[in-house]
Amino acid sequence: MIMLKRVILMMNSSHTTVEYNCIIWMTGLCDEELNSSKRVSDDLDVLCLYNNISYFSDIIICKKDFEYYIDRLCEAALVSKLKPILNLDFHGSDVQGISISRSSEFISWEELFYMLRKLNKATEGNLFVVCSSCFGLNVIKQIKLTEYMPFAILIAAKQKTTFGYVEDNILPFYQKLLQSADIFVSYDYCLKNEFQFVVAENILFRSLTCYVYNYCLGAAYRQRKEDLVTDYVNLGGKNVNLGRKFIKEKTGKKVDILKKYSQSFLNCDQTSFNFKDVVDEAVNILKKNQNS
Repeated sequence: MIMLKRVILMMNSSHTTVEYNCIIWMTGLCDEELNSSKRVSDDLDVLCLYNNISYFSDIIICKKDFEYYIDRLCEAALVSKLKPILNLDFHGSDVQGISISRSSEFISWEELFYMLRKLNKATEGNLFVVCSSCFGLNVIKQIKLTEYMPFAILIAAKQKTTFGYVEDNILPFYQKLLQSADIFVSYDYCLKNEFQFVVAENILFRSLTCYVYNYCLGAAYRQRKEDLVTDYVNLGGKNVNLGRKFIKEKTGKKVDILKKYSQSFLNCDQTSFNFKDVVDEAVNILKKNQNS
């Protein structure tokens, strides 16, 4: 029986988990470059068999093939509850996106963003992506808090990387991950030199912390209230009580921000952190800056 695995994500004072039940290796390299990729893929196949995890690998020959494969994964996620770790083994361009060598086509970072987002929705927010393409981190440039995330977890090359680095470190990363279920330890031990670790929930947490710090604390908050008074006057407001109500409505809904953006960004009502965690972190940053 195939096991459903979980990786543990410790964040702030709480933790969250992401589930997976298979590893999928997709490569877009040409024949002359496949030996390195195949060695890692074959070893990973054996590792998954030993750990009772499904493993699939495929060579992508053109852009339509990639799109079709993602659609198949979405269907499997919806019908059979497939929850993959998706490993993208492609060349990458800072500007053009990931390349499919056999057809000389590119999938832009924006196109990849929306394809992964569709798959993340199908997996109910459990998509775990490892992108070994050069500049793979560029896929996060499309992120907006008002739009659904394309992954729960992303591990991607910051800039340029090499076959040698990927071949030497990807398999040990999966070995540690399957042994420990601790993704931070696995990443830190094997991939941190050239890859970046991104967690969707953490992006939301940091974004809300920045918002609270910049608009809801200390001098920034007082300035914001003064700006709202100006806005009220400019709108023709003269009644003091109505003015106070106007300002209160604009500044008194902080807790709702978390619910609003967790729904649009993560498609959920609950996160592993609460709004107090956000405020506490913002206050800590404010204190550090005041003491520095």
